[in-house]
Amino acid sequence: MDPKEFRDSGHQVVDLLARYLEGIEQKRVFPDAQPRMINQLFDEPLPQQASAPEAVLQEIEAKLLPYCTNVGHPGYMGLITPSPSPAGAIADFIASAINQNVGAYSIGPSAVAMERLVVRWLTDLCGYSNNAGGNLTSGGMLANFIGLKLARDAVTEDRAQHEGVHQKWAVYSSEERHVSIDKAVDCIGLGRSALRTLPTDSNFEVRLDALEKAIAQDKQNGIRPMCIVGIFGTTNTGAVDNVRALRAIADREAMWLHMDAAYGGGMLLSHQWSMRDRGLELADSITIDPHKWFYAPLDAGAVLVKDQRRLTASFHR
Repeated sequence: MDPKEFRDSGHQVVDLLARYLEGIEQKRVFPDAQPRMINQLFDEPLPQQASAPEAVLQEIEAKLLPYCTNVGHPGYMGLITPSPSPAGAIADFIASAINQNVGAYSIGPSAVAMERLVVRWLTDLCGYSNNAGGNLTSGGMLANFIGLKLARDAVTEDRAQHEGVHQKWAVYSSEERHVSIDKAVDCIGLGRSALRTLPTDSNFEVRLDALEKAIAQDKQNGIRPMCIVGIFGTTNTGAVDNVRALRAIADREAMWLHMDAAYGGGMLLSHQWSMRDRGLELADSITIDPHKWFYAPLDAGAVLVKDQRRLTASFHR
């Protein structure tokens, strides 16, 4: 595809999507289609010949657009993945076209600088100091995994990443947590049985008395507390755990405090319902998802760390 063909195809794509967005209010939010029909629609063998861009666009218009969830519809409000802003869609197009690798400054200097700026903005938004750092991720799942690995390494004084886990540890989170916490506890080598699932109160916030009881029971049984995972906006209800109380317990027990703000972090942008006084900056690490209430296209998550040196310690070569 030469530059002229690229330009022509690009204009066709933009026109197609503009027509789609112009008529989106006349569509159903969710398509009236059954899995069997959709699977049959896309049941075809591996192509043996190249297809012209026009033919591919026709197939997209016939098969994809009529049966996707219309997230730009004004009636779409029931799921946590939002309608992406048109500016975000254009930015996604630019990112795909220049295809920069942000793994090292030497192979993507301006893109690396841009990511570092975005991370700085996010750490500022959360109330962190200039000592903070982080990186963008594919979403909250990976960000929570990184947060738990940081917790494991920090609490074991970096021995676990070299020697493995040789004693019993515990991680504490509420019954309202995202399932990624369970997976992260598994992936960092503790095993899912190391996760203590705690009940919530009438406001769906983690019960501090239950946390204290679980920690005391573990210590009595020779199990060391490693990390508290607080929730800053639960997926089901938007409840926010008491960050200051969790920080006090974590400090007393020499534990890491990770806050999952994948959902609620977007409220930090609100002028009417400000959440900047809830103590999020007290966490050792934070998960935040721009592809939720920041209205960025999928995938766009981030992990933020109060002391950016911990990222280097946990992920050096």
